[in-house]
Amino acid sequence: MAVATVFVLSAGEIDLSLGAVVALSSLVTADVMQSHGAVLAVAAGLGVGLGIGAVNGLFVTLLRLPSFLVTLASMGLVAGLARSITDPRVRRGGEPELHQHLRLR
Repeated sequence: MAVATVFVLSAGEIDLSLGAVVALSSLVTADVMQSHGAVLAVAAGLGVGLGIGAVNGLFVTLLRLPSFLVTLASMGLVAGLARSITDPRVRRGGEPELHQHLRLR
């Protein structure tokens, strides 16, 4: 992740969508891993990141839009998609002993 960021910054651009893309890629990887193998899950997560990065890159290079605006917009879209996948609610899990220790109900 840091290597990719160095390339972007050395080109004089900025990528604001990095955190949202990592979150969505992680969610896709976890979802696919539940029903398929780890290899397919990692490939799916990498594919999501590659696809979003390619779309951002095409908007910046072909349409000559500022990378700040493109990645700001994709950050909002990708973060919203990640939130819709997780169906934002409080979810409790873990060991019952931990719940008792933390006094969770």
